[in-house]
Amino acid sequence: MKKPATILVVDDDEMHREIEGYCLEHHGYTVLSADSGAEALTLLEQHSIDLVISDFNMRGMNGIELAKRIQVFYPTLPIIILSSDRYLADYVHRLNIPFMEKPIKTEKFLHLVELSLTAHHRS
Repeated sequence: MKKPATILVVDDDEMHREIEGYCLEHHGYTVLSADSGAEALTLLEQHSIDLVISDFNMRGMNGIELAKRIQVFYPTLPIIILSSDRYLADYVHRLNIPFMEKPIKTEKFLHLVELSLTAHHRS
């Protein structure tokens, strides 16, 4: 039996972390969560993570700063950026990072997660 993918959800808003985490767990994924970029980097050192899903706007390190640090230390690890500000989509896409607007739409969210995981396992 295949081990479920482990996904790290990073958001300083507890409600969004719980919604995204519940959605992922309900569909068979193992979920870890962090309320800051610094905590996310610590969890990445301690666990085998298959995908990071991060909010853009967070206290301290924002999602793009986190993504850039992850790309240095874990260059093949896929990252998805979420934000309620849809105007950030073009900026995030120019960085070759998948973007999804919040609040998430479950079907679209799970499809993007699966695409990111599939691309990661092919590389």
